Amino acid sequence: AIGTGTLTFNGGVLGITDTFTLGNAVVVNDATHGVSIDDGKILTLSGAISGNYGLYKTGLGSLKLTGTSNTSATTVIVQGTATGTASNAGSSLAVNSGATFIFDQSSGAGSYAGSLSGSGNVGVTGALTLGGTNSSFGGNLQIGSTGTLILGTNANLGSSSAQVTLDGSSSGTSILQFNSLSDN
Repeated sequence: AIGTGTLTFNGGVLGITDTFTLGNAVVVNDATHGVSIDDGKILTLSGAISGNYGLYKTGLGSLKLTGTSNTSATTVIVQGTATGTASNAGSSLAVNSGATFIFDQSSGAGSYAGSLSGSGNVGVTGALTLGGTNSSFGGNLQIGSTGTLILGTNANLGSSSAQVTLDGSSSGTSILQFNSLSDN
C-alpha cells in the first residue's frame, strides 16, 4: 500500500517498475491516465476502484484486479495483460489490439452484463456468462482449457470480425454454449 489513504487519479500516471500489491482504494477521475506497468512486472490492485472514469492501463506488464469495482465507466486495457473477474472488470471493457483481458472465474462462475469493445483478446478461465451486446468487439474470445463461455444470444459474441478460440487439452475441455440463437 501507499500509506493508508485513497489513491486518486486526477491526471498523471502511476508508473510501476517492480512487482507489488497496492491495497489502497483507487478513485479514477481522469479518462486517459492511470497505471503503466513495465514489461515483466505485475501490479495487483486489491482495493476498491471507483470514480467518474474506469481504470486505464498501459505498459506491457500485468495488472491483477482482486478488489471491487464501483465505477460505471469503461475499463480500458491499452497494452499488456489484465486479469479480473466479472465483478471487478468495470461496467464495460475496452481491449485494444495486442492487449488482453482475462476473466478469471476459477474461484466461481460469474456473469458479465457489461459491453466489450476493441480488437484485443478476451480470455475466460472457469465459467463466464456474457450478457452484454458486444457489437463493438472485433477481437478474439479465448476460452481456456477448463473454461466455459455461456452466451445468452449470438449478439453477445461480438461483431462479425470477432473470433473464438477453444483451448481444449487432455486436462480439460473448453466449452462455448449458446442459450439462444437467431439469424441477426
